[in-house]
Amino acid sequence: MLRTVIIALATVGLVLTTNLMFSPVNATTSDLELYTWGYPYLGSEQVVCKKIITHPKQRPMPKSSKMEPVKIRSTIISDRYCDHLTKPAQVGG
Repeated sequence: MLRTVIIALATVGLVLTTNLMFSPVNATTSDLELYTWGYPYLGSEQVVCKKIITHPKQRPMPKSSKMEPVKIRSTIISDRYCDHLTKPAQVGG
């Protein structure tokens, strides 16, 4: 009986320790994803659906700055991701 109680307490302790160390809060991301219509490159007349991702960078900034450094990456994706957005008129078309 005492052996069962000790095993149960050890198991509960192991589960609690594991949950505290590998909390889902540590798995969150602060990346911002935005879907928008835009031009694939400067001078283009074609409008495409783009996914824009901003990722915070760990870089020191001057104390007077109120902005945070970010890395911006955009990718052309399927139009179905932007179907709910108003598509801008194409230039020359």
